[in-house]
Amino acid sequence: MKRHGFSGQPASHGNSKTHRAMGSAGQSQGGGSRVLPGKRMAGRMGGQNCTVKGLEILEFKGDTGTVILTGAVPGPNNGLIRIMPNLNKWQEWPQLKTVEEQTEAVAQ
Repeated sequence: MKRHGFSGQPASHGNSKTHRAMGSAGQSQGGGSRVLPGKRMAGRMGGQNCTVKGLEILEFKGDTGTVILTGAVPGPNNGLIRIMPNLNKWQEWPQLKTVEEQTEAVAQ
């Protein structure tokens, strides 16, 4: 129901224990008595990996190993993400500065 946005069957008027049941899966005559490809049914939902490009690194804290990013970061708050170098071969991995190095650069 959640996967495809189905509303379910009625809660009353003679419906017994089939409120979240699928219902009909297709015709029995004329369609070859089969379930057509692409029929929306129950199955796994979520759990896919996604790659987001163009995120900007705001700050890197070396003592705690924390990286602060800006942009459309996928996943829940305080979740774990994997940061990889850009896939373009002509760009190099940026040299990150720790908070201590940044404060020393500002002080000078």
